[in-house]
Amino acid sequence: MSAIYLIGLAGVLSGPVTLVVVPGIGCQMPDNGIELPGILPEPAEGFVWALVEGEPVLLADHRGVVYSTATGEPELFNELGELPAGLTLDPRPSPAHAWTEGQWQISAELVTQLHAEAEAQAWELIKADRDRRKEAGFKVGNEWVHSDLFSRSQWLGLKDNARDTLAAGGSMESALLDSEGGPIVWKMLDGSFVPVTAQMAFDVVAAVTRSDMAIFKVAEQHNAAMRAAADPAAYDFTTGWPQTYAESAEIQPVDPETIPPVDPEPETDPESLPDPEEEAPQ
Repeated sequence: MSAIYLIGLAGVLSGPVTLVVVPGIGCQMPDNGIELPGILPEPAEGFVWALVEGEPVLLADHRGVVYSTATGEPELFNELGELPAGLTLDPRPSPAHAWTEGQWQISAELVTQLHAEAEAQAWELIKADRDRRKEAGFKVGNEWVHSDLFSRSQWLGLKDNARDTLAAGGSMESALLDSEGGPIVWKMLDGSFVPVTAQMAFDVVAAVTRSDMAIFKVAEQHNAAMRAAADPAAYDFTTGWPQTYAESAEIQPVDPETIPPVDPEPETDPESLPDPEEEAPQ
């Protein structure tokens, strides 16, 4: 007994279908219909019947997402039949896998390459934190001083001012003066203003060097430890650094004596309150 099938995308046959009988006309074959000598056997999973050169042929059906064996990247496959060379149904398990002998296998070369890339990326993060900390301020005595590039250049100028002050007979405790003869007052990271002495100018410039050396030392220690770690990407480089102003402000304990007392509300003598009846309007 013959059977009617519908021809879909890529020639895929679906059916059999029963044609609707139109009164007065009879059965109408749709434009994408075809009559076959009999019912086709049920295709196995992953296969479909397709019309090829007018004949039904059983073809592999891998339409959908497949993967490049060269890059592991997914791509869309819309054809019937076996996958061509360079494509696979199996997703790449990890970036360390390469397509070898018809399957994904761990590649020693890729493992080495990925480890080197992870080290390079981690080192960039460490350097970025290092450079951020260089400009996050440093402490000189009890004061937190700006350490950005512009501030550094200004302090070098103040150090020259200090040398001129000493050459003119001043002492290390002498206040530095501006071009108009007034004392130079500098704003600190906490917002306070501090008079600059010759001693402070020399101390700040020296502290810049010490701070940079300490920060660079920790960065190199983290670099060495990160490269020795099994997983450079998971290495924690956030510890061990010299403290920044922001970090010191976060952990600064609150001195209870600095909290202003709350004045208690004065007690009210009930007899001093006005009589509501006397205060009522007439």
